[in-house]
Amino acid sequence: MSAGEHASAVARVIERYRAQYTDPIGFAAGDELVLGRRDDQFVGWMWATAPSGKSGWVPIEALAIEGARGRALCDYTARELDVDVDERVTIESELAGWAWVRSERGGEGWVPLAHLAR
Repeated sequence: MSAGEHASAVARVIERYRAQYTDPIGFAAGDELVLGRRDDQFVGWMWATAPSGKSGWVPIEALAIEGARGRALCDYTARELDVDVDERVTIESELAGWAWVRSERGGEGWVPLAHLAR
């Protein structure tokens, strides 16, 4: 995961979160993507399909948009992380309402910022 503003801060989970996608999209810098609609709930995200055929939400700032196609500006994975209330996580970066976190158990992935307190 390379997209996003780097933060590196400890946070506490204030609301349980479970991953919504079991087989998330991922791609490498330079990959060509087919683009879909923009997310209405989380501004700054767009539905995309990678060369692997996997589809998912992608941060717009990770894309060079060229009509209905895009080119990846960085490596990216949409992997989300299951977290429970009172769990401590380290925020590695933030992006469009989400945080890329590392748990004390060793897992890494995206969690909505609204589920975390610093």
